[in-house]
Order: sequence, then structure tokens, then C-alpha cells
Amino acid sequence: DRNELLKFLPMSNDVVDEFTPDLDGIPKEYLPTFALKQLDVKGKRALNMVTTKIRRDATLLMSDPSRESVLDSMDLENEELLDLVCKYVVGWENFKTADGESFVFEKDSKGYLSGDCFRQVSAIFQAEIIQRLQLISGLSDKEQLGLKS
Repeated sequence: DRNELLKFLPMSNDVVDEFTPDLDGIPKEYLPTFALKQLDVKGKRALNMVTTKIRRDATLLMSDPSRESVLDSMDLENEELLDLVCKYVVGWENFKTADGESFVFEKDSKGYLSGDCFRQVSAIFQAEIIQRLQLISGLSDKEQLGLKS
């Protein structure tokens, strides 16, 4: 199975991965298919840095929920994460709004998925995309924790 193989072998840099999230309770015909390219070295480094900051701030927030500066920092880090991911989402198909209208893939001036457009994508799909990026980019558990392997 290709998904099992991806856990051990990253794709080549020029391959586009198309995947449909598997969400319980939603028939597959209603789910969009996303097209992603794998993270390059710079993207892996940036993803590791921002996810490490998010984990750190989540720990700080749990130790003292009244730290408003941590919340502000987490908001900025989440924006940084979404902006990074936009560079690696290269398209989608069968993406509809609740009204049945096509959800248009909008590009920014640099040719990447527009950040404003991606922010309209539901958080569950954003999370699925981030997980898939990690999988197809061959990030090890240590890399995902921000450590050198």
C-alpha cells in the first residue's frame, strides 16, 4: 500500500501527491481531493521551527492559562504555519461549499495558494493537509519534534 510505503520513503521533489482525506461519517464522494508537493529542505526546517514553537507555547499556556502574551504568540505561529503550508498545496478538486458551490483555488501574486483562501478551509482539512505533508516529506518522529536525527 502506497500510504504505508510513504511512512518510510519520501516522494521525489517533482511528484505531486493527490489524496482524499478519510473522515469518518463523510461519504468519499463528498470529500475533496488535495494536490500537494512535498516539503523541500527549507520547508522542513520552517515546519519544524514553527511546530516546536507551537508545542512550547501550548506547554506554557497549560502551566499558566492567564498568560495573554502566549496566546498572541500562538496566533502568530498559527498564521506562520498556514502561510508555510500554502506554498505546498498546489490544487484541489471536488471541493464544494455547504451550498454546493465550487470552492475556488485562489493564487496569490507569487503563484502560491492564497493565504486568505486557505484560511477559509475548515480546520479539519487544514490538519489533514499538514499531516499528509509530513508523511509525504518523510519527516521522522525526531524531525517532527524539531530534533536532529
